[in-house]
Amino acid sequence: MATVSTETIYCFHQEFKRVVRYKSRYSKFYITLPGGVPEKEVESDTEAGAIKLFDAAVKVYEKSVTEKTKVILYGYEVDAYIFGPNDKDDCVNVLFNSQDNCDYGKTFSDDGITLSLWVQVCEKSEVVLDGIDNYVTYDEIESQIPESLEPGSRRNYRSGYDDYQEIPWTPENEQFFIEVGKAFERLILKLNSVLGDKDAVMKFISTGQILLNSATE
Repeated sequence: MATVSTETIYCFHQEFKRVVRYKSRYSKFYITLPGGVPEKEVESDTEAGAIKLFDAAVKVYEKSVTEKTKVILYGYEVDAYIFGPNDKDDCVNVLFNSQDNCDYGKTFSDDGITLSLWVQVCEKSEVVLDGIDNYVTYDEIESQIPESLEPGSRRNYRSGYDDYQEIPWTPENEQFFIEVGKAFERLILKLNSVLGDKDAVMKFISTGQILLNSATE
């Protein structure tokens, strides 16, 4: 059986050498399918036909082994120079993110407290194949979570990214983030109205008002 062509392609998100062979005895072109696909190979009277059958077989099988679930992805990054209530040191510089990595002793910058929080409801597609590493993709789904929490264009969730956490979608889980988003929006708008000028700040303080009550602290 003579080799007609060899091409390196991505199949199930892994490199695969697609080799087209021709058997003159049967006047047929053959391509061996990747491991995991039940059929061993495809055959056709033409090279193009064999490639078309190969692509179709892989696509059908991939679709049949794809598990879809609804999830919530969220991520956050915080940078703050604060006093630790239970820390023996006078103060600590805290930098942490979605992966619960907390680094102390960073050089203090004058940015104050900064927080980034992003949330998305997604459909998770996971392809499960015997003997091959699973791969995952995410597609955003419309939700009631405030747009202010939507990630920027730089957030492209795919398998292997480590700047987010994943939890199952439930109405209760989505409602939690809806309330978080609304609470942040209210706080930011209130801060803007209070800190807009020094007269507003003094009036706010003199009347005994507070930005956060015990229920939100």
